[in-house]
This record gives sequence, C-alpha cells and structure tokens, in this order.
Amino acid sequence: MPLLPDEIKEMVKELSIADNFHILYSFNNRKWFVNYMITAYVQLHPTENADAIKGRIKVFIDQCKVIAKAKQNFTIGVPFSAELVTMMLRRRIEIIYGSLADEPGLANAANENYLEFTIKRRYRTVMRMDYFVNPNFQGYFRYPRVCSETSGFQVNTDATNFWEMFISRDEPFFKLTTPPPVGPTAGLIFSLNKLFIAKKMACESNLLDCARVISILFMDSLLEASDKNTLFSYLESKPPTSAGIANNHPYIAICHPNDVIPDTQFITDTTAEGLFSKVGVTGADLQVGDHAYMYNHPLYKVFVPNGSWRGEHALVYSLGNRDYKSKGGYLFGGHGKEGTLFEFYSAFMKELQTYIARTYHIAKIHLEFMQAGVPSDGDYYTGGGSVTVATSDNGVALFEYHVPFTYMNLVRKKEIQESNFLIVHMPGESFQFWIDKQKTIAEIVASDKLIEPIPIFRRPDIAFSGTLSDDYNPEFYSIAYEKNNTPPTLYFDLFLKTGTVISPKKININELFEDPFLTVPGSSLISTTQPKVDLSASHQSFLKTNGAII
Repeated sequence: MPLLPDEIKEMVKELSIADNFHILYSFNNRKWFVNYMITAYVQLHPTENADAIKGRIKVFIDQCKVIAKAKQNFTIGVPFSAELVTMMLRRRIEIIYGSLADEPGLANAANENYLEFTIKRRYRTVMRMDYFVNPNFQGYFRYPRVCSETSGFQVNTDATNFWEMFISRDEPFFKLTTPPPVGPTAGLIFSLNKLFIAKKMACESNLLDCARVISILFMDSLLEASDKNTLFSYLESKPPTSAGIANNHPYIAICHPNDVIPDTQFITDTTAEGLFSKVGVTGADLQVGDHAYMYNHPLYKVFVPNGSWRGEHALVYSLGNRDYKSKGGYLFGGHGKEGTLFEFYSAFMKELQTYIARTYHIAKIHLEFMQAGVPSDGDYYTGGGSVTVATSDNGVALFEYHVPFTYMNLVRKKEIQESNFLIVHMPGESFQFWIDKQKTIAEIVASDKLIEPIPIFRRPDIAFSGTLSDDYNPEFYSIAYEKNNTPPTLYFDLFLKTGTVISPKKININELFEDPFLTVPGSSLISTTQPKVDLSASHQSFLKTNGAII
C-alpha cells in the first residue's frame, strides 16, 4: 500500500533530526535526503508498510553518518592549504551524502574505492574551478576577449606543443599533437598538467570559453584514479566509438561538454566504458559537482550577440537551501562567474536594463521623427539636434542622428550622455528598423553590412491605420527575440505607457527564472553532467582493468 502523505511527513520529521547526520549536513539537506530515500525505497519495496520503510532508511542513514565521519577529510591530488581544507569540510560532506543518495550501493564496504573515486572526482572538479579557473586574473584561464592579438581560442604557451586546434562540426576543439612529444614529456597526463600553468600576460594564457574549460576540468578529475597512468594511457589510445568519425573527432579532446553526437568523446560516451553520465534532475536534486548550463535572458543576445554571458557552463559549488531561485540557494561557479543564480540574475538585471534604457531613447527619438513624415533624402534639423537621411543604391534607408539623450548605466551607477546613432530600414520594411553599432552613414556604406544590429519591430498583432502618428506610435514597437534560438518569435514591449506618459519597460527577475537551465529534451528536468556511477559487472570490470578503481 502506498505511503500516505501524513506518513511521509512524519517519517521525514523523525528521521531528519540533526543527531542522525553529520553535524555539518544542514537541515534542508537532511530533509531532502530523507525524502529522496523514501522515494527510492518505496520504488524498491512497494509492498512494505511505513514502519518497514522507515526502519530500512534509518539503517542506511546511520551507515551514511559513519561513512561521512570516516571520509570527511579525504584528500585529492591537488594541494591546498590546511586553512582552505578546513573551510571546505562542509563541501566534502555534501558531496559524500549526495553520492550515497544517488547510489546507495556505494555504502557497501566492497565499493569503498569506487565511492572514493566518485567523491574525489566531484571535489577536484569544483576545487579546480573555484581556485584555479577563478578568479580569472590569476592567469590560468581567461576569455579570448582579454587579448587583442587573437579573436579565437588558444591553449597557453607552455601547452602549444602538446595540444593542437582542429574543427569538427563547426566547433573548435583541441586534440593531442600529432605526432605527440616523446621522452619524459610524452603522454596525456603531462599534456594535461601543462594547461594548469599560470601566465601573467593575458595573451600567453589559456584563452577558452566556459564550455571548453569544463571539459578540461572533467579530464583533470580522472587523475583521481587509483592508477592514473594506466587509465590515461588507455584513454589516450581510445578512438571514438561512433562509426565514421574517427578522423575528425578524437576520443580525448578539449571540447564542448554537450556534444550533440553521443559516444564521440570521453564526456559523452554512453557505452560501458563511459566515465560520465548525462542525466536529468529536478531543481531540488542537484548535487555538488554537477555540471549544468544556465541561460541568461534571451534578450541579452539581441543587445550583445557576441557577449560572454549568453549562458554559463557551471558547477554546483554548494547546496545552500536547495532552491535555485532563492538568495540562499545553490552556489554555482563557472568560468569567471561565481554566486547563486539569484545573484547572477540580480547583477545581470542592471546590465540588461541599461541596454533597454539606451535602446528605448534611440527608438523613441527615431519614431517621433518618423511620425512627422520624412522625405527620402536630406538633412533635417530638430530642436535638439540634426538628422541626415540617405537612401543607398540597394534601397536601404539610412538615418544618421546627432540628437542628445541621457540614460542611467545601472552597472556603473553613472548617467551616460550620447548623441550619435544610426538607424537602418531595409527596403519594404518601413515599420521595422535596426539600431546599428556603426554611428554614421559613411561607416555603414564603407563596411556595406550591419554590425550587431538591434532589431525593433512593430507588433504584428497591431493593425495599421495608415496614419503616421498612429503607425509609428512608440507603444506599438517591441524588440523581437527567440528563447534559446528556438521559434516562435517573442516580443519585448520596449515602451510602457502609463496614462499619457511613456517610459522604458523593466525586466522582472522572475522572467529570468522561467527557463534558467538547459533541460533534457521533452522534459523540465535540468540536463546535468556528472561522474558516472554504475555498479554493473561490465562497467566495474572496465574500471578495474584500466586502473580507475582497485
């Protein structure tokens, strides 16, 4: 008979008391752990009553407490100060409990080495992100934009003899050089360690995005194998398992962790020899060390199409209160960003609202100019400045404005004054226009292209009246965008009318929380990458044969 809600509630209350757990495992985590175990045990023993289920869970909780206290000071192959190790005790406890909850079989004495391999991998990945990748100014990993001499990815100057770039399916990757160095510098381990050398000069360091940095950290976490030389020797020689692509995508590569074709590389290998799992979890079930992709609001890509905060590949640093929408929720860390999702979005709101305010003023000036009725070409003077209108050979209408306007930069907390901007109307598109990054007609004619244009659209659901004052009414105009590059087209109404007053519309933080994570296709579950734990005979045989575990 299924457990009744009151039975579950009472069971959680009784079993989640502090005495049953390690002292550093928080109240919210204890409640989560008990609920998680109730679900698991009910599935395994559907006919047992509440007392029997509670007894099983109590035995397991007691076993986990013993393991947590015994393993709490586990170490990894990356040295840290004694003070930092003490500070990170809570992180290790959360990793231990999370690993045991996900696979209770790891609590068996026969799987002790497998448990250690799992918790060390999670811990190492997080600590590498927390103290090597971040903060970026340390010089281990930076974004390409910090070096004006390059516009693309590179490994640091010490690693260039060991890793070479190649392109596969339009994505840049790095593979071991062919032929590889010989002698004492041979091998994947040596090549991997070269990536963790700090550089004072930005252009000499690893210049990579958050996706490729994650793949390096995943590769590095495998150094916690019992016999790392045996494991890495095997991985280095292993071809991709998907047929027909061996020549253009090696198994070991600095690559995108969400490669769309499975089995092509060490992160996405779904065979018995895979070392990572791609799974869907609820927002409440994330664990320390889980990798997830967090989206920014899709409007960001409209304003900054090449910006670095379109999304972030991040790791769960700590669990907080397990509510990703909360100020006290999960702590995440990505390449250059650390904090709760609430903190990420709160800071981003200021940036996005600044872009909106600037766009609002430019669009409003242009629409008011268009309402007056404008001939095709010429110079026009308004009370606040001048406008030059020209028509290009291919019928593109160009509007060069020198009209002052002021808006608040909320990030810098500073008032900004501008006056020069360029508007583009394509032939036949009188009621939609683009604010171009270029500022003059001469610039756009010379480049003969749009550069990072911001599209402003007249809402398609608003009927035309044939009157300029109505058809160019600002309150009918919006910014068009798509969520995650997926139709349908959505519209952000740029202008908010209250009575007779028009002002820029504001973004609400709840709008960002509507779809914050990459999800498993066809579901609402968060798509995560995590160390694979599989107690099957075939997988454990692979791990033992190749040195991952004893």
